[in-house]
Amino acid sequence: MRTGTCLFSLLTTAGLVSTVFGQVGLQDEAGRLVLRNEQSTMVLDKDGGGAIVSLVDNVTGRELVARDPATPLFRLGLSRPGDTSGELIWLTSRDAEDVAHAVEERGSCKVARLTFKKLGGRQLKADCTVSVSPENGKFLWQLAVEGPEALILERVEFPSVVLRVPSREDDADDAFVAGSVKGGVYPQPSQWPVGSGVGPLSQPGPLAAQFGCYYDASCGFYSATQDSRGYPKRLRSRRTASGIEFIWERCCYHELAKPFELGYAVAQATFRSQDRALPTDWRDAADLYKAWALKQPWCTHTLAERDDVPDWLKEGPAMVRFRRRHTYYKPNIRLEYHPDWYSHLDQMEGWLKEYWQEHFPDVPLIVALWGWERFSSWISPQYFPPYPSEDGLRQRVKAIRDAGGHPFFWPSGYHWAVTFNQHDEGTFALDDREQFEKLGKPHAVATRDGSPFTGNDSWLNGGTNCVMCRGDAWSRRWLNETAMELTERGADLIQVDQVTYGCCHGDRGCCYGPRHGHPPGPGPWFVESFTDQLQTMRAECRPLNPDMILGFEGAQEFFLQQIGIQDYRDFELNWSPSALECKPASVFTYLYHEFLPFFQSNPEGFRGKPAGGNMLLMASSLVDGQMPHLVPHWPLQPTPALENGGFEQFTADLPDGWTLAEGPDAPKPSAAVRCDSAVKHGGRCSLRLENAGGSETLHVVQSIGVGEYEREVGSHGPEVRKCYRLSLWLKAKGLGEASRVSIRAEAAEGEVTGDWHVPLVAGDDWQRAEVTFTIPKRTVRLLVALELAGPCEAWVDDAALEELGDDGTYQVVMQKPILAAEHRLAVQWIKLYHGEGRPYLLLGRTVHPPRLDAEDAGYVTTQPIRARVPLHIYGSGNKIVQTAPINISGDTDWVQKDVRFTVPESAEHCTVHLFLQTEGRFWFDDICLADVDGGRELLSDGDFEQWPDPAAEPPGWPAAKSWGAVPCTGQYARDEEEKHGGKFAIRLTNGKKDVVHLSQTLPVDGKTLHPGKTYRLSLWMKVQDSGRVDHKLPAILHNAYRSPDGREAVIAVNITDKSQTGRLHWHGNTIDLKLSPWEARLVKD
Repeated sequence: MRTGTCLFSLLTTAGLVSTVFGQVGLQDEAGRLVLRNEQSTMVLDKDGGGAIVSLVDNVTGRELVARDPATPLFRLGLSRPGDTSGELIWLTSRDAEDVAHAVEERGSCKVARLTFKKLGGRQLKADCTVSVSPENGKFLWQLAVEGPEALILERVEFPSVVLRVPSREDDADDAFVAGSVKGGVYPQPSQWPVGSGVGPLSQPGPLAAQFGCYYDASCGFYSATQDSRGYPKRLRSRRTASGIEFIWERCCYHELAKPFELGYAVAQATFRSQDRALPTDWRDAADLYKAWALKQPWCTHTLAERDDVPDWLKEGPAMVRFRRRHTYYKPNIRLEYHPDWYSHLDQMEGWLKEYWQEHFPDVPLIVALWGWERFSSWISPQYFPPYPSEDGLRQRVKAIRDAGGHPFFWPSGYHWAVTFNQHDEGTFALDDREQFEKLGKPHAVATRDGSPFTGNDSWLNGGTNCVMCRGDAWSRRWLNETAMELTERGADLIQVDQVTYGCCHGDRGCCYGPRHGHPPGPGPWFVESFTDQLQTMRAECRPLNPDMILGFEGAQEFFLQQIGIQDYRDFELNWSPSALECKPASVFTYLYHEFLPFFQSNPEGFRGKPAGGNMLLMASSLVDGQMPHLVPHWPLQPTPALENGGFEQFTADLPDGWTLAEGPDAPKPSAAVRCDSAVKHGGRCSLRLENAGGSETLHVVQSIGVGEYEREVGSHGPEVRKCYRLSLWLKAKGLGEASRVSIRAEAAEGEVTGDWHVPLVAGDDWQRAEVTFTIPKRTVRLLVALELAGPCEAWVDDAALEELGDDGTYQVVMQKPILAAEHRLAVQWIKLYHGEGRPYLLLGRTVHPPRLDAEDAGYVTTQPIRARVPLHIYGSGNKIVQTAPINISGDTDWVQKDVRFTVPESAEHCTVHLFLQTEGRFWFDDICLADVDGGRELLSDGDFEQWPDPAAEPPGWPAAKSWGAVPCTGQYARDEEEKHGGKFAIRLTNGKKDVVHLSQTLPVDGKTLHPGKTYRLSLWMKVQDSGRVDHKLPAILHNAYRSPDGREAVIAVNITDKSQTGRLHWHGNTIDLKLSPWEARLVKD
């Protein structure tokens, strides 16, 4: 690690720091105001509208601020009453015709006041103050605006500052961290492309704690809003040509007929490590924030001090989740692969009795149920009768209670699924529009023009949802009624799910409804209403269950005292695609660990997760003091990797382990597929498939993980580079010629690595069909599909997947439902959390971990890139009014992707951008843009066939010289060898810091593109060497905690399959550690 001198330059005016160190004061000097406290010295430019031009750390003498003449102290966004366009008038501190400066004293506090009059020539005045006090080491900013103008204040960006960064040529150790929901450290913001950055992060919303910092090993910049009420705000950190722009934005909707006040102080400070032997770390900034937060209403009682939660919650429980498979088939959705536990009561009971009670009989268990909703997971509010029935739910609750467990339900918050699961003919499995219009619409979140907010979340499968306004008392009663219904059915815990959004402009919670009982637009009513929601929900449920515990999705500090459990998802940063590198860091648990038990919401992991899968997540969560959350495995003994190949188990006419994917005009699943006990090849029954249609094809599909890629659900038998045979028995009265058994092998990003099939033919007798194949390298899953075309009546039975052995014989491929090492780690985690480690891992406060010297030989976690081919639609003023991107998620062979969009009425032109700022080689070919109803191709030379001169730009695709202030240094070329079709394709090549940009623009003129019409953009692309971010983890993860009685302990976990040694430097002692594979150890002081 570098010493950090590259990040912030040393102060050139050396005498300033030497004369003021240790003093607190404020000086009005020629052209500037100078504020000092023991930590820092700040300079405001009086001639530059009060802009912050210097911030020096007094201890190191480091200058943190970059002089940027274009940076104002504040920006105000205003609108005109009645204007629903969302367009704003922007005024800045530099637009004032008169600026006055004053210095005031309030006891020991010194205040600099800057008054800006006639902003933009209007009758508007802004009053800014910054104070310094010996009581803390921060500079505190306030702002007020007033004036008789008929305007609405909507945004306040204040105070703006640009921070110095090291040269792009330096190997810098700078980093950015904010109190975001999932935490994370963004390394080297100095290397970000100009214009890119983090945020805006909204609070309430993705910003869980209202602070951020930028630092290196030597020192750093800290900023926080000190808001105890919950005003909507945003934090943005963005790379500019001068440095890192660091801005807080207050969102509001305030008529300036009344004076406006910010409502809270914005704190700024420098910080550094309090231990000179250790480099500066984000925890040093978090300590500054926590010192303030501990005095706020949400920190009145720690978990150990609370008397409003049941005793069993303080004993150190564990958690498991039983989920139901979705009702639609999307193989790229991570949740689709995992077994359908909820539908199989016998499996739930078996796991609870034979695994949980066998190993952990005295540990409380929380059992989360996903899929109890009537139609499907997350489809609200038509929850009841529950799935599979009222009696079925009662049986599941009883099974949980018989095992000493506590049922945990997650209703979908304020969402109203107006439609769900669109069929090809345009109808829906659920159409609740009539009920919504009658009951819900008057209480739904209203946009600026008064229409309800609508969304198209992925789980709606083509449907639409609206959001009920939490500021409306009716909506809160409506949600409480759901909670009481669940309590009556046995809930011990309820999580208000899907409330991760905020209420800043554009957020789905921002409501302008005039009759909901709250002021229109963003305001503290959003936090106040949810506080009331949680308080009344608990009050109304506790007469039914005195020990009711509440939680909600998405961490947020304001509600710590109203809930008893916190859904937390920090580990997801390990595999979430990101345009900017982000390393996991549990910021929120560091701040508030002693106040709530935290749990990792998705223990099974996403596709594309790090090698090691769920065990790495378990170890990381253990170290972070989170509740054990297990992935259930059943049966406990090895089973065939091809699940239910004999078609002996069925649920609702569908064979367990298999999914029916409907093609165009395919019959309903219940009519097309069913169990047949009369006609079978072996066992008790077979799979009967019927299709009365003429051209459609039935697809019955199963996904099988390959190698370590699906390790969170056990060790799968299939491995790359080995030979396999898939066989089945078929009997059919009629089959279309296209009927077949197919096997498709896929890589992590969906690329097809292999494809095999064997045709199926009709016959009166049972006949055997088989296909042999060798799994190619890079394969992570197999998709096995039975494809029956045309009118048919067929029976399939006794399907098997077998591996070719060294002796030339085939053996059934088996999978181990649970890994022995995973079980051992689970035992350690649960026993520590419930037992010896409980005072630390459950009830303790997280403290700075001591230095641990160990091999950097742990897992390498790899984040997929996040890039895209954006299609932007522009309105007046060249403003983007709509975006329809095609995403790029990593290396792939030639693959076709498309996106559909409808041209809005306000559109003036549309541009397809071949724009990339990520490392790699990217080929594009056969780019097509046309009306979805058919019509001519609209792009010029989308197939790149009319490119006669390889040294020139492709015709119709001009190449940009720069992107903002960033030169376009990436390369583009005509490729004659690698192409999808025809003679040529275009190849774009970027290094780590390159940008490449070509584009083509089409007018929305009623001739080329028509407002209101829907179009499809499609292309073929190939990606190699894409910029993937590798994170090397230490072989031993560790963290430190302080128990309620003041004792300290370090938890350490070996995350490798071999023994590891480490040396812990703690409280002046050196402790040698030797850990066996996946061993966890608690070291007490």
